[in-house]
Amino acid sequence: PMYFLLQNFAFIEISYTSSCNLRYLYNIATGDRSMTYPACLTQAFLTDVSGVTEFFLLAVMSYDRYVAICKPLHYVTIMSRKVCKRFVLCCWTAGLLIIIPP
Repeated sequence: PMYFLLQNFAFIEISYTSSCNLRYLYNIATGDRSMTYPACLTQAFLTDVSGVTEFFLLAVMSYDRYVAICKPLHYVTIMSRKVCKRFVLCCWTAGLLIIIPP
């Protein structure tokens, strides 16, 4: 289960840095400092979603380590593959729902 969470964390980290840095690299390479409004909204949305999802996933990973250290005999039962998938799905859902304004 820990490696499944680490895979998702690595994907979120790559998406976060890609959503931030690609436009900056384009601006440096071309010298064009302007950005269209839809591109700005898209970049802000992707950065925020991946950032919020990352924080939720870090909380899930800390719970995973807590269970592994404090309840090692129950670890396989508590943190099954199904539970890890649900945790990751909840992290992505919460990341999307928090960013979308009411």
